[in-house]
Amino acid sequence: MKKLTFNEVKDILVGCTILGTGGGGDLNKGLKMIKEDFENNLEYKLISLEEIEDEALFASPYFCGSIGEEGDKGNYSKYTKIKKSPAVVAVQALERHFQEELSGMVSIEYGGMNTAVAMSTAARLN
Repeated sequence: MKKLTFNEVKDILVGCTILGTGGGGDLNKGLKMIKEDFENNLEYKLISLEEIEDEALFASPYFCGSIGEEGDKGNYSKYTKIKKSPAVVAVQALERHFQEELSGMVSIEYGGMNTAVAMSTAARLN
């Protein structure tokens, strides 16, 4: 297992943004997310394939959806805002469903934001 520094995670996100060719979300939002995590002393870790147990469960948290009009709140104002990260809440629901703690997170849509979502979710649940 390798503990990642802020600069290493930043480099990963920049690389994923380039390779994502426009998909995977806004790099600036991803950088803001990881900056907050590091300021809160959360740890980002990377494991090798050899470290994964055969029966380990992983999740692939990411954000998806179209971009709405600037300032458009739609009908969302009637819903209660989740105070935690929606990805963390979703993973916790999966863990309750499977009655098992997940072993980690995997990014499947590489980009500035969605790679950050997977990594941040893992750090927040660690």
